Amino acid sequence: MVFPLPNDYLLFADDIAYGRDDALIFEGVTLPLGEGEVVHITGPNGCGKTTLIKIITTILAPTQGAVFYKGQLVNDVRYQYLSELLYIGHKAAVKLSLNARENLSWMAAADGLAGNEIILEALDIMGIDSESALSSCGHLSAGQLRRVALSRLVFTEKKIWILDEPMATLDAAGIKTVNRCITNHLERKGAVLITSHQDIDIEPARKFDLTNWCL
Repeated sequence: MVFPLPNDYLLFADDIAYGRDDALIFEGVTLPLGEGEVVHITGPNGCGKTTLIKIITTILAPTQGAVFYKGQLVNDVRYQYLSELLYIGHKAAVKLSLNARENLSWMAAADGLAGNEIILEALDIMGIDSESALSSCGHLSAGQLRRVALSRLVFTEKKIWILDEPMATLDAAGIKTVNRCITNHLERKGAVLITSHQDIDIEPARKFDLTNWCL
């Protein structure tokens, strides 16, 4: 039997365990992610999907195991790793006091990009009309807030996308747009790690059922 090695993949979570209050949530999780690949993490609520995502994004430290980027420990190449990483959590990370354009402006700046044309095009593709784009995000619906956050997928040049429940609150058109963004990213040799209760209509999406490692 041939076992995967960190050097063979863009991102490699190796033998990850995590626990709280002396009790493990999961253990033995090994998850490789290569260029041009999408991995769909599945499992019931409470099995640790978001926790695993936070470990991979370095927000949490694992109880056991390590995460590798291009064969190197992420702690040793943290700046390089995070500069190639786009993480969109299950909560829309937008400032409610700003409008959609303003929110996307600082998101674009964080990606080293600038320009109103990029922002307007991204919002339009994601289904945010010009009137909504100028409204305070505090007045937008949950679905619109999600679309604003996901508009970043249109222009970001980051190699690894980690998306936690990106389809939540989206209608069928929004889900189709996100799937198209992911497909375009994979064609550019990007990599995507995603959690979602919805089926991912992208081929070939590899399912990773975290239930198999839950305790």
